[in-house]
Amino acid sequence: MDVRILVVDGFAAVARAVSHMLERRGYSVVVTRTAEEAGRQPGRFDCGVFAEHLPDGSGISLAGWLLAEDRVRGVVFFGDSIKEDVRLRASNLGSFVHKTQGIHELVKVVGEMLSELDAAKQAVGAENVARLRLRQEARTGPRRRQR
Repeated sequence: MDVRILVVDGFAAVARAVSHMLERRGYSVVVTRTAEEAGRQPGRFDCGVFAEHLPDGSGISLAGWLLAEDRVRGVVFFGDSIKEDVRLRASNLGSFVHKTQGIHELVKVVGEMLSELDAAKQAVGAENVARLRLRQEARTGPRRRQR
């Protein structure tokens, strides 16, 4: 399965560096510089990497909107804010990696978040299969094991 990642950062050099490192890990990356451009991207992304401030608005608000619209599965912020309220708002939606921690840390956090999302998806899938089996048994009676 192709993992799609949306990178939204107003600084082209940062966006290129992040994109390059993620692509080296085998991810398919779409880079945008503004909230408006990000909102126009078709399809669903497995992860969004956002700067907390964008040229045309808040990366935090954009991430919240994309999550609510089910356009991204998970969110990681890559920012330089020292304001606790900004970091708290971002952390309520996803992970926050300070730019001083570096791109390698960002890539690590993205990988961990994708693994957690996949594990949760598999757990929900297994739970749904168990529910379907219980419903079927309720209708048809329990299946007997053949020897």
